[in-house]
Amino acid sequence: VRASFRQAVSLAQAWQDAAVSDSTDGAGLICAGGMSSNFVAVVPGLSPNQRYVCQAAAVSAAGQGDWSSLSMEVSTVPVAPRVTEARVDEVQHNQILVSWEHVQLLPGIPQSLCDKLGLTKSIEELHLCGYCLRSAPWTTWRGLAWSEPWTVEVDPVTMGEGGQLQFAVKDLEPEKSYVLEIRAVSVSGSGAWSRVGENPICTALVAQEPAAPELVYATARALTFSFAGVEDERIVAYEVRRQEGAWRSPSKPLRFDRQSLAVRVTSENRWVVTVDQLKKESTYTLQLRGVTLSGGVTKWSEKSEP
Repeated sequence: VRASFRQAVSLAQAWQDAAVSDSTDGAGLICAGGMSSNFVAVVPGLSPNQRYVCQAAAVSAAGQGDWSSLSMEVSTVPVAPRVTEARVDEVQHNQILVSWEHVQLLPGIPQSLCDKLGLTKSIEELHLCGYCLRSAPWTTWRGLAWSEPWTVEVDPVTMGEGGQLQFAVKDLEPEKSYVLEIRAVSVSGSGAWSRVGENPICTALVAQEPAAPELVYATARALTFSFAGVEDERIVAYEVRRQEGAWRSPSKPLRFDRQSLAVRVTSENRWVVTVDQLKKESTYTLQLRGVTLSGGVTKWSEKSEP
C-alpha cells in the first residue's frame, strides 16, 4: 500500500477524495488538520483479514519525494471475529446443546474520530447480527456432509458488549458421532468457521440415564456421593461432571468403572464414589451419565442437591 500526502479541508473530505481516487497503486489520500505535523492515513479498497505494509511520500509543487521505508506489518480486521469459546453443554440421543460466549470485538476507533474520518458506516458494518451453526456426521474416509446452517439471530450489538448464547442442534441419530462448527455473522458478512470441541461428539444411546447422585459426606477438598447403578448390561462405566456455583460451566467429565480407585460397588449395585481436588468452601452440583463399551453415552442425570 502506498499513499501520497496532500492537504485537505477536513478529514471527511479526504476520505471522499480517496474513495474516488484512480491511483494505479491503490493509494488513498492523506489529510491533516490545521498546521499540525501529524497526518492520518485513510486508505480504502483493502481486503478484510489481510496483512499489509505501507509507504508514504511527500508531494510539493515541484513534484513527489522518495517513498519512505516500509512500515511494520499491520492487518485489517475480518468481517466477523472467530468464535473461540463454544462448548458442548448437553448431549442427548437426538440433539446436542451448544453454548458460547458472545464474541468480543477489539476496541475500535473512538466515535468522535470515526465521524471526523468519515468511517462511521464502515464501523457499523462490523456490528454483529447473529451466528450460524452446522453439523456433519463424522467420517475419516470422505468429505464431511454438512447440514444446511442454522441461524441464531441477535440484536445488533456494538463493540465490547458480551453475554452467553445457547442453541440445540436437533434431529440427530442416536449413538452417532458428529462434528459441529460455528461462525459469527456481521452486517457485512460471515466470519470463519470454528470447530466446537477438539473431538467428534457422540450422541447418547437410547437407554435410561442414572439417577441424580446423592451426597454421602464432604471434606474440605472432596465429595463422596452414591447412586443406584443402571440395570442395563450395555452400561460398563459412568462419567461424572461437577459445576461450581450456579453460573459456571460444568467441568470436563471424569470417567470411572468398578476397578477405579475411590469407587466401591455394593451387592445391591449401589455405587459409592469420591471426587477430590476440589476448592475449599465452594458449592458444587454433580451429574452422571452411563458409558457403553463402545464409548456411547446416555444423557446426563438430573443435578444433585448443592
